[in-house]
Amino acid sequence: MTFPDGTVIWHRQAIDTFIDALRKIGLERIPAVGIQHGNGYNLVSKDKRPTMPGRIWQHECDGWHIYSIIKDAKGQVNDINIGIASLVEE
Repeated sequence: MTFPDGTVIWHRQAIDTFIDALRKIGLERIPAVGIQHGNGYNLVSKDKRPTMPGRIWQHECDGWHIYSIIKDAKGQVNDINIGIASLVEE
């Protein structure tokens, strides 16, 4: 992922790239976008969703919980792209 300031974030695992990109934007800014997943949990939240054994839905980072299952039923991530892009451009 390349940011307008030229910063490049890339990791072998997509989730690591995703988390570091959100960290660069500012984890505290993401909840304001209002992107919800999994029964009303925000993409980035201080709230941890209870999980079933063997399932990982969120990753913890700097005291925040980041949803790692980000595609809708059709496999689309457009709502995330649009919402987060508005924060990057600020």
